[in-house]
Amino acid sequence: MEHSLQELMRNARAEENTFLYMLHEEAHFDQSLFWSYVNSIIELTRLTADQPLNREVAGAVSFTYSKIMEYLQWHHSDSDIYEIENFPYVYAHHIVSLLGEIVNGFYQGIVLDESHFNEEFPNPAFAGLVANEQPAILQLGYYKQETNVHALGFREEDGTYRIELKEEEDRDLVDSKLSRREVEGTYLFHAPDASTAHQLFHEWVMSTYAPYRSVWPRGEHIMNVKDNVILHQDLTFVGIKKTFSCVDGENLREIPKMWQKALADGIEERLMALNNGAVSGLVGICVDQRDLQNGQMEYWIATSHVGEVPEGLSSIEIPASHWVVFEAEGLVPEAIQQLWKYIMSEWIGKAPYKHAGIPELEVYGGHGAPPQVWIPVKPFS
Repeated sequence: MEHSLQELMRNARAEENTFLYMLHEEAHFDQSLFWSYVNSIIELTRLTADQPLNREVAGAVSFTYSKIMEYLQWHHSDSDIYEIENFPYVYAHHIVSLLGEIVNGFYQGIVLDESHFNEEFPNPAFAGLVANEQPAILQLGYYKQETNVHALGFREEDGTYRIELKEEEDRDLVDSKLSRREVEGTYLFHAPDASTAHQLFHEWVMSTYAPYRSVWPRGEHIMNVKDNVILHQDLTFVGIKKTFSCVDGENLREIPKMWQKALADGIEERLMALNNGAVSGLVGICVDQRDLQNGQMEYWIATSHVGEVPEGLSSIEIPASHWVVFEAEGLVPEAIQQLWKYIMSEWIGKAPYKHAGIPELEVYGGHGAPPQVWIPVKPFS
């Protein structure tokens, strides 16, 4: 169940290497990822049919379904300049009907059987299809936002991949006759399969080259963003903190769990009651600790507070700085992700400032206020 739930939630967050991400950001219909998404809901239906509906899971099912329908409608609009690559138009009606049946089945506790699937557009789970043989060598690359990182994945005897960082270009390696010994680089991590290797590599790049960022979506996005520069003197926050490794994307997986636990334990409510400082609401703060240990960071869930540090909480001071404050368009869950996307893909390379070298803040003001991202800056001169 854990794997199916994770697959569904990753789609709900439109994370890289998911069906929703590919459909929306790349305008590409990835059939393998489509079936992974579909089968995750089928499996969750089978496992929970006799249980009360889990609101979080049900919300993810509804959200992903509505987004898929929305994206398909956008891309079929005459005003949209993009066409979905690899979309099986001949099976469009079947795909739409199938998704509706799967979602309805989830809410009714009915698991779809083999009769619901088209033999010419087969579901691998029912067709008994075997995935194509995994390549002996994977080439992994990240070449965006002036970041150029390349790695290689070597398939082991057990089918897993050993991922190694390369310090120079080896894009033609697969066509070469070099031995493994000649091309070995710095070991990064192991991955169970090729698909997971790509996902973990992108998470590793984001965590290593952008440690302050828990989410860094890719792709172009046009949005109406409010931003302005403010000056704040020293800021003091109180809250809870935890150290994470950025290796293999551990921080990306564990920080959301930290927020969930803070909510369940009443920490968020307690922090809001202590919010009497210059910044309203709750704040996520990341402290880069790579100088202490490679790939390490400290993450805080905190609030701006003036006064004694309450029992059971810790305090952190952030120096005075100019901040560029970006405000998201709305309160929907993906708003903060789209905001980060705009900052990294459109603003960061054109900004007339440089980073001030202190933590960035994600500010959740509450009371209907859109979330904000604060970037500490200073002049180039």
